[in-house]
Amino acid sequence: REKINTKLRDPEGFLHLFTKEQLESVFSSSSTFLRAYRLSDEELDKMIWLKKEVFEKNGFSFDPNRFPEVYYDDFDKVNPDDNHWNPDEINPDLLGVYRYETSSNLPCAESYEGHIILFKDRIEAYCNRSGADINSVRFVVLMHELGHWLAHWALKNLRRWNYGMILYPQTRRTHEAFAQLIAYWASESTELHLKTLIDLSPKDATGKVDAAQVYGGYIDLTKYSKVLILKKLVELREYWILKDEIMVEYLKSDFELIEDWAKKKLNDSPGTVFVESTLKDIIFGNEDCADTFIKELDLKMLLDLSILKIELIDIKNL
Repeated sequence: REKINTKLRDPEGFLHLFTKEQLESVFSSSSTFLRAYRLSDEELDKMIWLKKEVFEKNGFSFDPNRFPEVYYDDFDKVNPDDNHWNPDEINPDLLGVYRYETSSNLPCAESYEGHIILFKDRIEAYCNRSGADINSVRFVVLMHELGHWLAHWALKNLRRWNYGMILYPQTRRTHEAFAQLIAYWASESTELHLKTLIDLSPKDATGKVDAAQVYGGYIDLTKYSKVLILKKLVELREYWILKDEIMVEYLKSDFELIEDWAKKKLNDSPGTVFVESTLKDIIFGNEDCADTFIKELDLKMLLDLSILKIELIDIKNL
């Protein structure tokens, strides 16, 4: 800056190649890049634990074998002119974001692996307003967004959860249940972090976490083992086309396999006759739903055709 303002030149550098206006433009454009986040020892230890002791021990892998980039900057740097939020209706995704799609307005490298961005201005505003511990808030928001990355990017059976992530927000309840649950796993051993997570969760009239709300659904999953939950994650990756509420209902069941869960539902209602309208009701669906369903799913694994009394030709006609 001094060299620009005083018009000094550096014959051994590149400054002499530019005019004052060009250099000011360079400095201005570089300021639009996001600031990197410096992980604490606790955060890094917990990230390694989730990756190695939870996911990798349950058969997941990572290629490339690394964590996503993490940034800590103001919301306007990511979404200019869209900084509208209500501090009284708070959740982790108002304080941070996991961005996995290529994006023209994301001021960092494009990657389907994704990035985590913690919103510095919003976190500080929330902490100033609520009196929450800022280190604990950053920890919980980071673990929530890391939960999105783990559910999406971790490999199992050579597959990631690409389709399910692309369909967000139509599958919002399912994704947020996983992200919040993973944040819970990371926080449950520390009283302060667990309190922070609860504070960032919606409450019912009694003051308890409201499982009926998007960011509260995880609370019904905390009773299940990590092994079972991750097996269910693999199932949902296979059957991503199911509607959001159907996936959440399966997640909250005691069944490991979607096939067994679906058969039990049918057995509980022996008079049910599945026709096109009923099948439509459990599928995410759009104009291309039938063709996609045929290509992506083995219907015989999802729902027994002998129980459904429906043929594949009927699905093509949906």
